Amino acid sequence: MRIFAVFTAVLFVFNFSLFNLMPVKNVFALKLTKNIKIGLSLGLSNTTGTIPSISLNTRNYIKYVNKKSRWFHEFRFNYTYIEAYSELSYLRLVLQEYSKYKFNDWLYFFGKERYDRNISTGFEYVINENIGAGVKYKISDNSNLFLELGPGLRQEKIIEGQYYGSISSMFDAKYCYKINKNLKFKEDLTAYLANTGGNSYSSFSELSTKIENNMYLVLEYEINYQTIVPYGFKAFNTISSANIKIKF
Repeated sequence: MRIFAVFTAVLFVFNFSLFNLMPVKNVFALKLTKNIKIGLSLGLSNTTGTIPSISLNTRNYIKYVNKKSRWFHEFRFNYTYIEAYSELSYLRLVLQEYSKYKFNDWLYFFGKERYDRNISTGFEYVINENIGAGVKYKISDNSNLFLELGPGLRQEKIIEGQYYGSISSMFDAKYCYKINKNLKFKEDLTAYLANTGGNSYSSFSELSTKIENNMYLVLEYEINYQTIVPYGFKAFNTISSANIKIKF
């Protein structure tokens, strides 16, 4: 969390002069809300691995997007509930905060903090904090590739077990393809490498189609793999889901 605080302070310095030059108007708050994008989704998910089940699933986000600014900020909240283990109340909770500052159309600086509590992995929680550089490669008018690499810190605790704190590094490759005006595909591959506690790898695939206005049908498939897991837990777990998403 300290790393992310430093990153936020750096971005504040970058943007201070911009905000300082903005005239104060009564319509400023209204203009600001136009740059805020919200996505709310709810649906069903199917999990495999340590705890196979059919569950309720939600993935939500709030973004600050200003095409005239170099600043981008995003907060995500993912929650998967499993009724068969009601004493644990949920299967997975993910809180993620992500910020980036664009130097130009292809190079940017980013900060990312992710809290992941997934009982199917055997860890009470895993926290990754990373800062680094990213590049955007335009493949075509309808597709882009994003590559990110950065060092950071990792904290994780086994359920009723040992705590690990380590230096880590993160690599992320994201491919976005706009098939047509109503259909979009995204693939995100992420690797966290740590000197203690093992490494983790994930693949997230998403297909989104517009139903009408701001309503979308979103199909998602996520694969997670850990090199070290507690006894009785599986290293390989998946979550597939079908959600209805509303965008504001």
